[in-house]
Amino acid sequence: MSKIDVGNDARLKGKLIDAQSQHTARRIERGVMGWLLGLGNEKPGNVTGFSILVACGMIIALGLINFGPDVPRRELIMLIAGIIPGALGYYFGYLTGKGGAD
Repeated sequence: MSKIDVGNDARLKGKLIDAQSQHTARRIERGVMGWLLGLGNEKPGNVTGFSILVACGMIIALGLINFGPDVPRRELIMLIAGIIPGALGYYFGYLTGKGGAD
């Protein structure tokens, strides 16, 4: 955080220290997944985006890596590709249940 000059006002310094400690506590509570997925209203969109990115990465990996002839690539790709419409359904279903986008 940036430095703020509050002079000699002890009450203002106390409020600033409280705000910084609350910010740090929230950041620790969220952890890595909270940092990655976000908080509150933005979380459904971030979960959807993260799921789609992971699915696309897995599909690309299946296309690039040679696993041998006995691995059913097409079936795996179709299985993983099913994550994408599921994630979109989750997102739009969340918005519909919430009463529309804000």
